[in-house]
Amino acid sequence: MNQTICNAIKNLTCLQVVYGGYTRLVEPHTYGISSKDNESVRVWQVSGGSESGEYTGWKIMTVDKIERMVATDIPSEAPRPDYKMGDPFMAHIICEIQL
Repeated sequence: MNQTICNAIKNLTCLQVVYGGYTRLVEPHTYGISSKDNESVRVWQVSGGSESGEYTGWKIMTVDKIERMVATDIPSEAPRPDYKMGDPFMAHIICEIQL
């Protein structure tokens, strides 16, 4: 389990990550094991780069592909629109924002 992700979810703070070679500021919403058996986190990307060219919005990140992760004191605006507890992408939820 990644305690940094769960702490950010619990405290509603942002994480700064490097993913796919891009630095991003993200708000984690749900962390767990995906239906493909990958440790994953559903985030709202606030800012930063993206291979897809979509610089804000919902993203799924595979935890082992996160090159660097730093906890911040930046408050999250979570939960973002369309957030629902019990993310169907996750086969097992470790932690998530409680509504």
